[in-house]
Amino acid sequence: MIWVILVLSILLGVVIWLLFTPITLFIDTLESIYYIKVKGVCKISLNTAQEPISIDINLPIRKFTISSFERRKKYKKETQKGKKARKSFKAIYQFVNDLIKSFELVKMSLNVDTTDFARNAQLVPVFHFLSGKNRSFSINFDGHTYFQLILKNRLIRILRPAIAVAMK
Repeated sequence: MIWVILVLSILLGVVIWLLFTPITLFIDTLESIYYIKVKGVCKISLNTAQEPISIDINLPIRKFTISSFERRKKYKKETQKGKKARKSFKAIYQFVNDLIKSFELVKMSLNVDTTDFARNAQLVPVFHFLSGKNRSFSINFDGHTYFQLILKNRLIRILRPAIAVAMK
C-alpha cells in the first residue's frame, strides 16, 4: 500500500512540476535563432543554417532531427452528415485573447531601416515613445532590419483559457 502512495505522490509531483515549469519562446532574426524551450524537459529549435530547413528536438536523453518537409497526399475522409458542434467566433476570439494575455514579455527589440531617410527620421520619435522597460524600438540608417522576441509562459497559465473554453 505504501508503494502505491509513493508512486502516486511522485507522479503528482511530476505533474505539478510540469505545470509550473517555464516555457520560453525565443525569436532572433539577426542570429537566425528560433526555439521553444521547456526548462529541463525539451528544446525544439528551427535550424535554418542547413538546406533544407530542419527541426531539432533536444530531450535530456536523446536528440532528434526532422528535416523532411515534403508534402504528402491528403486523403479525403468521408464526413458524417449531421450537426457538428461549433464554437462561436466570440468564444474563439476570447480564447485566443486570453492565451495571448497569458504570455509574459521578457524582451522585444526591433531595429528597422525603411531605406527612406525622411521616413526613418519621422519614425525616430515614434519609436522612442514606444520603447519601454522591456521593449526597444530603434531606427538605423545602414540597411539592417532585425527583430528579437523573448516570451515566457507556464503550462498552468495556458491551460486556464483552454479549460474556460471547454466549460462553455
